[in-house]
Amino acid sequence: KYSIKVNEVRAKEGSNIKGFATVVFGDSFKITNIAILIYFELIFAAFATKTRHKFTYIFSVPQTNA
Repeated sequence: KYSIKVNEVRAKEGSNIKGFATVVFGDSFKITNIAILIYFELIFAAFATKTRHKFTYIFSVPQTNA
C-alpha cells in the first residue's frame, strides 16, 4: 500500500518548479520534498540535494496537453 500527496507551488512567472510531492509506502517509509518540474516540455520528478544545491532526477515523461 502506498499514498501520494502533491502540493502545488505558486512560484514566480517562468519558474520550472510546479509542485512538491510526498510518497508514503505502508507505515514505514516516507519520501518527502520530491520536486515536480517542467523543463523543455518534459515533466521531471527530482530530489533536491542540500549539499550541492542541485536536483537528482528520478524520472521524466513528455508533457501532454490533457
